[in-house]
Amino acid sequence: MTDMQNPELECRTDAKGGLIPASRCPACSYEMDAATCVDENGTKRSRPKPGDVSVCIKCGAILEYSENMILQPLDLESIDDDDTKFQLRRIQQHIRKPA
Repeated sequence: MTDMQNPELECRTDAKGGLIPASRCPACSYEMDAATCVDENGTKRSRPKPGDVSVCIKCGAILEYSENMILQPLDLESIDDDDTKFQLRRIQQHIRKPA
């Protein structure tokens, strides 16, 4: 079985096939060691690479993968694409909405 057929392993590997190192959200310290691709129709499967944007699943902080695949803070306003900003804001709102 390849890693693309094993969902647990797939979410823990980067674009080069290496394991995503555990790193803590700089905003809330939640430890993450996996990633799930989010797109409009939910069919695209990709793995993160340096420079890709992520969102903390606990606090909604906008993050970016560094060269060594560690999550670092990213200012939402530094993103040029308005559609991407809109989608990230929607994800944040979903994560941050009261239970």
